[in-house]
Amino acid sequence: MTTSHVIHLDDYRTRREQRRREFFALYGADGERSRIVLQLWRAASLLGADRAATVWIDEYGPGLVHVYCLLDLASDPPRRTFTPDLLRRAWEQGVPGICDIPDTVRAAGIPLSDGVRSACAIALGSDGARAWFLVVDSLTARGRIDESRCADLMFSAGECAGLVLHRDLGEPGREGEGCDGSVEQQRRTTFAGWPVLRDIEGREQDEDVNQRIARRFLVVRVVRTLVDEDFALDPESLHYQVEGVRGEIRPAPHDEERAAWEDVLAAAEHLDRGALARALLGLGELGERQGHLHGAREIYRNAYDVAAAAAEVPAAIDSARFYARACRKLADWPDAEAWYSRAFEMADTVEDHARCALTLDGLASTYRFRGNMPKTRETLERVLEYATRANDRQALASAHHHLMVVEKHFERTLEACVHGWKAVDLYEREADRLLALFDLADILVQARVYPAARDAYAIVAHRMGERDYRLMAIGGLALTSALLGEKRQFRHWSRILEEQRWQETPPPVHAQILFHQGVACAQLGYPGKGRRLLTAAVAMAEENRLNKLFFQAEAALKELGASRTEKATPARQGSEPEPDPRLAEVSGGLSRMRAGFADAPRT
Repeated sequence: MTTSHVIHLDDYRTRREQRRREFFALYGADGERSRIVLQLWRAASLLGADRAATVWIDEYGPGLVHVYCLLDLASDPPRRTFTPDLLRRAWEQGVPGICDIPDTVRAAGIPLSDGVRSACAIALGSDGARAWFLVVDSLTARGRIDESRCADLMFSAGECAGLVLHRDLGEPGREGEGCDGSVEQQRRTTFAGWPVLRDIEGREQDEDVNQRIARRFLVVRVVRTLVDEDFALDPESLHYQVEGVRGEIRPAPHDEERAAWEDVLAAAEHLDRGALARALLGLGELGERQGHLHGAREIYRNAYDVAAAAAEVPAAIDSARFYARACRKLADWPDAEAWYSRAFEMADTVEDHARCALTLDGLASTYRFRGNMPKTRETLERVLEYATRANDRQALASAHHHLMVVEKHFERTLEACVHGWKAVDLYEREADRLLALFDLADILVQARVYPAARDAYAIVAHRMGERDYRLMAIGGLALTSALLGEKRQFRHWSRILEEQRWQETPPPVHAQILFHQGVACAQLGYPGKGRRLLTAAVAMAEENRLNKLFFQAEAALKELGASRTEKATPARQGSEPEPDPRLAEVSGGLSRMRAGFADAPRT
């Protein structure tokens, strides 16, 4: 054997192993399929085959072959076509019945598809409506299965049969087991796409929103039908379903989701699984941005199923990651952690370092929301590692941004400022950069670097499009003016707040501005007004369970009470501590950034 042949064989083995790892990762989120794909790998390895699958035929349908779980080690995209003739021949042998064709050139009467040269089918049995089979085939011929290999093959077939013939009888998954918990059980036992309709709850009076959600449900139901049928539907029946939904969405020509609905329906009708997965991700993000989280989660789950069927690993990673994000927003912590972990495993398997970083970033946010700060910091350090490998600025920026928040929690203000400034420098989208600047400004106030905090607030107040953040930044400008003893500037920014009707903001924003105004008034020597504002901030924070702000405002009230008999002394710029060189770099950078906006508001 020549060296070139050895190298070629080594590449072949490497590709097979990589494909195996990809399929194991793709099916890992489904507890049942993850166990089946292990048996498929054993069967394929036993026969030296290129492909193995568990498939079923509807005993009362048109005889289409539905692929339930597939392992294709030779083709990308994976081949999903199987001839029913081979399956019927196995069924005729009884259960478990085997039909073995080691070489199609020497066999007669059973045509095989996609260039398959050898194949074996084993009848697994029927669940009352579906006849199930294990199929193992290859693009090359092989010898007949001997007695020893046949026994091992039958063992794998038995394992598969035990799983597929009792699919609806298993226990609901426990936390951490295959991401298959109560939500997944409900999906299996209720009508297709039902979670989408849950978003109507609390919005019953908004007819336009109700109609949008209802139309979204009809679109998702088509996809869910495809998923439930393992992407084997009679073309005429599928076309009829799609046209029916198109008729329902036609009365909404100007709806912002109309184009996304059409993309999903077109990809579904053409059975373009890759395009369908991508279209579903787009539709899910539209729903998520509107706060329709139950529907977004269902859409992302279907996108994952579609991507797994197409072996589209990047789309599967994104689907799992976005599904986890929706779970996190719904406070479904076990599923959020499980799906983030699954997305990371897939990304790590294919060495997609950028997606590894983004997935771990989401997992870190889950830990942070649950109050596990040590675990959050540990995970964010891993984000930095993967983002550096990928040279991904967005992931690096996001990691530094979150580390800023974590270090602030541990009262490590210097480290928090350094991370925050790195996030500002790395972010490429202005909206992200402004959010980082807003968080950084708050930490600079804690570090008593008031001019730099004022610069950061000024940039956000000038550039931020979102009203709530803009008003909080103006409140921050009023606060830093007071901390610097500048009464005239404080009154200027407070007047702008009043003109902008800041009292009409949501409770978290309202309470934050109350707190800053109270602290500012107390600092400038107006203890009575400061006390009233801080008392209102405490009450609003308590009523709305804003725990951190509640403790901050309560502490400020106590401090004000302790110094009631003393005259407040306004802080001056000269009384600030000597800045650390790293803080000096942040201050200088913010000053230059603010100077870059010729029309930015100045104090």
